[in-house]
Amino acid sequence: MNIRPTVRASLLTGLLAFVATSTSAVTVATPNELPAPSNPDFAYAWPVQVTGTDSLHQLTVPADVYPVLTRLDLSDLTLIDATGQPVSLSILPQPSLNAWLDLPTPMEIVLQHGLPLTDDAPYPSERSRIRLLVQSRQTDVLPIRALRINYEHRRELPADATFRVRASAKPESNASAGEWLHLDEVASRFNADTRTGEVRLVLEPQATRELELMIAPIPASVTVRSVMAEYDLRESPELRWVDTTLQPLAGTATQWDMFEYLAPGPARFHRARFDLGGDKVGEIELMSLDGSGYWAGQGAMTSYDISLDDARFARNTLGFREVRARRWRVMVRPAPESPPKLQLAYQPDILVFSKRGPAQLTLLAGSQRVQRPSYPVLDMVEDVRAQLGQDWQPARAQVGARFPWRGTEALKPVPPKSNQDYRAWLLWSLLLVAAVLVGYMAVNMLRETNDAESNKPDV
Repeated sequence: MNIRPTVRASLLTGLLAFVATSTSAVTVATPNELPAPSNPDFAYAWPVQVTGTDSLHQLTVPADVYPVLTRLDLSDLTLIDATGQPVSLSILPQPSLNAWLDLPTPMEIVLQHGLPLTDDAPYPSERSRIRLLVQSRQTDVLPIRALRINYEHRRELPADATFRVRASAKPESNASAGEWLHLDEVASRFNADTRTGEVRLVLEPQATRELELMIAPIPASVTVRSVMAEYDLRESPELRWVDTTLQPLAGTATQWDMFEYLAPGPARFHRARFDLGGDKVGEIELMSLDGSGYWAGQGAMTSYDISLDDARFARNTLGFREVRARRWRVMVRPAPESPPKLQLAYQPDILVFSKRGPAQLTLLAGSQRVQRPSYPVLDMVEDVRAQLGQDWQPARAQVGARFPWRGTEALKPVPPKSNQDYRAWLLWSLLLVAAVLVGYMAVNMLRETNDAESNKPDV
């Protein structure tokens, strides 16, 4: 290349400037880079007011936060201060809810023994008695407010059948203690088609794990299949019930006896309520879709809601272990004429954060592009509780009304990485070509300089 030195120097300077600019451009175009802290890419915001001078605070997640969250682990939920800098934030673990405690819960039948009605009466006969010893499956001693006795027989129990209940000290040794309890209410129902019946006994709350039951006079052929307990919970947790939206089934599944629903957000659901409509009865199975894409069973039950005279019999609520899921399925057999209604209940999450008050903060939620880092705030909480007691709670912050932040634009997925990778590879290719040209021109200039030096005449 026969290029004058001045032109060559200008080209070399331009190529070096291009290399520097390209390097900075490649750095800016790096995929998955988080936006600047002063302008987070979230859909909505809530003002948070912190009073006092403490450094640890907590807040309850508002109900309108869950519908805009996109991640099951709530990682698109964060907190920033007045300058736009992130605040250390974690979800405060809460004790697992025994959601089934205020629902009919199976007890263990330790003993079921048929006896003659009197010592000199014949047995078996149409007028006998049954002695039951039942034990709670709960590890804690909780007050029992009602019992449900489910039995099988070809006909309903006699009208003069009586029920007696009392505390039992040691059911495994057949020892009984205590007076017979007063029953506030006795209600019964019977299904002639299935030859099954249920008797509900409402009693004074009895804090015990073992009970003795005596039923007489009844036929000796009566079989008690299960005894359900209703526990008296004096401190019920804060629950929020939400409606689900019926969705079309995907794939080859048919909407005949299976129905799919969408929950409004990834809350900690632990209870479901079904409405089959009218006086319908059906076997129900509930499933949820986990983060791995598998449908996990959450429980099954017989659901109904009927009225007999002045009494109402309903079993339409199912309790299960807490689970975060958006998609739910309900299988009903026999297949109903119309889809059932599904409601879900959850206990709101509590966020704990580190920020000295007083301060004005902003809670941000809903993003497909930003993910909150994992802050070890809980370690601080445990250290403080180790010194102040396990009952210590952080001060509460006040949350205001929701307002738009970035809007629905933040809920759109991140652009595919392939485009970003294509631009990056293109820039790096141009950079390599420019580097080769720079090297070639530098070597060429050096050679010409050496030749000029060697061709000078000796003085």
